[in-house]
Amino acid sequence: MISLRDCRLKKIDPDDIPKNTETLDLSNNFLKSLEFLPDLPLLNKLVLDSNPLFTLKGAFSMKRLIEIELRGTPLSILPYYRLTIAMAFGRSVSKINDTSLTLEEIELRDEYAPICYADVIQGYVIINLKPLILYNPIEKKEKRYKSYKKDNQKMKEIISLVESHFEQKNEDKSFIDRFNHHINMYNDFKKEFATRELIPYKF
Repeated sequence: MISLRDCRLKKIDPDDIPKNTETLDLSNNFLKSLEFLPDLPLLNKLVLDSNPLFTLKGAFSMKRLIEIELRGTPLSILPYYRLTIAMAFGRSVSKINDTSLTLEEIELRDEYAPICYADVIQGYVIINLKPLILYNPIEKKEKRYKSYKKDNQKMKEIISLVESHFEQKNEDKSFIDRFNHHINMYNDFKKEFATRELIPYKF
């Protein structure tokens, strides 16, 4: 175990943390983000209690990390802070603040991570799910996204229409109108994501 608690740290110095660290205690410091957090391949517990953490900017998926503690942080008072944490650090995380993730939290993480993982590790936090709304408290920026399930349904409808077209082998006006309508709806969805580069969610 490596303890850097009560060291008045404002940022993390990777040189202070050995690569073989399994438990890291950074509690009671002045950390506002997780930038400069080193890749610790053996880390299984991370303690960040009592830090002025508003976001998880700088976090990344850690394959062996099981437990995280963030009591007494601004982040921990948000309604979806557990989902935000589980998403930021990857699928190995199973316990937050001594409480195991519920099945619902695991399912929500796996559903929403492909959409907003990139935002979370850039400093956004989840403040609402339906509709999906994220907020960056440092930059004071908000992002809104359409329902993930509904957009998947749009794709299924488009595919169904295409298959129907080839089966019918005709081009009646009603089919063309319906097909164009769904294509336009899906193009609107794509435009919403076109302005940013997606970062793959790695498990």
